[in-house]
Amino acid sequence: MSTNLVIICIVFLWKVVITMSRNSKIIWNIALICYIIGSVISGVYVLLSDDKSRGWFAFAGIGFVFLPFILTKLFKVKSSYLLNTEILIFLFLAFQLGSICRWYEKYAYYDIFVHGLCGLLVTQLGLCLGWRLSNGNKSINNLLIAFSAAFSLSCSEIWEIYEYCVFELIGRDMQKTMLNGTKDTMEDMIICLVGTIIMSVMIKLHLSKKYKRFSLKPLDEFYNINFAN
Repeated sequence: MSTNLVIICIVFLWKVVITMSRNSKIIWNIALICYIIGSVISGVYVLLSDDKSRGWFAFAGIGFVFLPFILTKLFKVKSSYLLNTEILIFLFLAFQLGSICRWYEKYAYYDIFVHGLCGLLVTQLGLCLGWRLSNGNKSINNLLIAFSAAFSLSCSEIWEIYEYCVFELIGRDMQKTMLNGTKDTMEDMIICLVGTIIMSVMIKLHLSKKYKRFSLKPLDEFYNINFAN
């Protein structure tokens, strides 16, 4: 299977799930079931054919289903099922497929693809955080968009610092510094920047109501649940 076909299928599935949903709770439940089943399948597959330690990590990754709810409790907001679904889909792409099934190694540019999605998703989460801190004040949307972009880029940098620390502490070269120096790190940060800029522009147009995007429906749901009167 070519890298392009894999990426096209994933993007198409994500867009269908988010834009065609009428009952976001049903969409979340479907995503939850698919995530758990996919995690079990990837874990069994790796246990039978490859490194057993990674297989057990796949099963441990099922615990990620609680992450969206932990975030809502931490920041004291109500859950948006569509936003939670986006988070869960991303975690499956990044962890189960990327790390456990080694898609980062098997498919060219899959790592770049996931980092681009990270920029898109974390920018949305940054806007949600900005709304939480400003109590849903839409009169400062431009400032909040800048905040969400800065939040996304900060998370990208923190992740690269984490990868560097892992390499220094346990010798796992997640940044591939032994192979190509800082090239992988810079590519990851640049593609995250590109994703952040694209999402920031989309959010700006979406909030100005000049160009409504169905793919940003999770943001609308989050705002309406938490701040709409």
